[in-house]
Amino acid sequence: MSYRRFRLAALASVACTCLLLIQACDLSQPAANPTSGADAGAAGQAGMDAAFTQPPMQAVTVVVPPQYRSVYNGPTVITMPVGFGISVFAAGLGSARLLTFGACGDLFAGSMFTYTTRLPDRNHDGVADSVIQFNTGMADPVNSIEYYNGQYYVASRTEVDRFDQATCDSGPSNPTTLVSGLPSGGGHYTRTLIHGPDGAMYISIGASCNVCIETDPRRAAISRFFNGQFETYASGLRNDVGLAFRPGTSELWSVENGADDLSDNAPPEEVNLIQEHQYYGWPYCYGDGTPDPRVSPPRPDYCSSGMVQPVVMMQAHSAPLGLAFSQNTNVAFPDSWKQGFFVAFHGSYNRTVPTGYKVVYIPAFASHSGHHWNPPTIDLAVGALPSSFPPPDAIWRPAGLAVGPDGALYVSRDNGDGTVYRITYATLMHPAK
Repeated sequence: MSYRRFRLAALASVACTCLLLIQACDLSQPAANPTSGADAGAAGQAGMDAAFTQPPMQAVTVVVPPQYRSVYNGPTVITMPVGFGISVFAAGLGSARLLTFGACGDLFAGSMFTYTTRLPDRNHDGVADSVIQFNTGMADPVNSIEYYNGQYYVASRTEVDRFDQATCDSGPSNPTTLVSGLPSGGGHYTRTLIHGPDGAMYISIGASCNVCIETDPRRAAISRFFNGQFETYASGLRNDVGLAFRPGTSELWSVENGADDLSDNAPPEEVNLIQEHQYYGWPYCYGDGTPDPRVSPPRPDYCSSGMVQPVVMMQAHSAPLGLAFSQNTNVAFPDSWKQGFFVAFHGSYNRTVPTGYKVVYIPAFASHSGHHWNPPTIDLAVGALPSSFPPPDAIWRPAGLAVGPDGALYVSRDNGDGTVYRITYATLMHPAK
């Protein structure tokens, strides 16, 4: 190696190390999982315990298949634990939000527009054969799409439609509107839907504001739709984008975006175990019951005993979106990574020092039980922090997550060209050439 090449390689190594240290040493990060008396339960599976800590990290080059090189404008390097790799599954989607695997194993992505995207991989080489847009005909962005019981369910700002798919090579068709008249005012306008083991459909609708008293009970809440009836299932949830049922159980979990403009480190982002007809604090309280001083009149009774506290509290302004369980799934990662869930941190936009912009793993079911479990937050895929907002198109802004039938973890990026990535461990890798 020439001296010039050696020097460039050394500089690149130092830069990647600095990036890792900036995120790891951010003095705000310990607040992401504050100590609050976790109750240790039974030990997790072999090789995993409550002391699971951050594995060694390294800079990993993003593998971009030839067919997507002309349209890909995302990051070229992601920092990951040793042994993990990342490749582009598909690029040029325009936008890619929440993910679902549908008929014939095809991956579908919602968007910030009125279309969804179908991404077939029929030769199972870890690369989408094509990018096929399907215009839903709905009037608003379709953040969320779900494949359930042989049909597709798509949520826009004001309605939920159901679609059929006749064959593997045909797109969704025969739309039927199941729910209409969802609140269309200001504030958060994405909707997330998911079906539970009970056959009911659960719909999350964010608040219309940053801090206010809502008059529509469907706002800042998760509602349940079953047999034509619509009811509030849980309330006090400012904006819960990621919803998932813990595999093999009837437990509904969510990740919540806290309010803005309070401070750099408050309120914390939350992971909640959603319980029927329970209240989760917003707008009066946040975190473990801290009153928000901006709300008048205050309700300290709501904060002391009237709310359900979060299972996990994470760094403020991380902006968690996607949520995907690893426990009881076929994810082809080491055992240490199979006792919890993954969360996509879309990244801050109003914090003095940016935070987020990464995918993390939370081993929530390894020697933890009850509220305030305080499992560690483990970095899985860390991007560079932006120096300004809005961040450049090439910045890493994860949005949706899904464990694929091949055992890989699929991650969407909604900015820039709109990309879906495939995260694998060494035993599963077959890089595109």
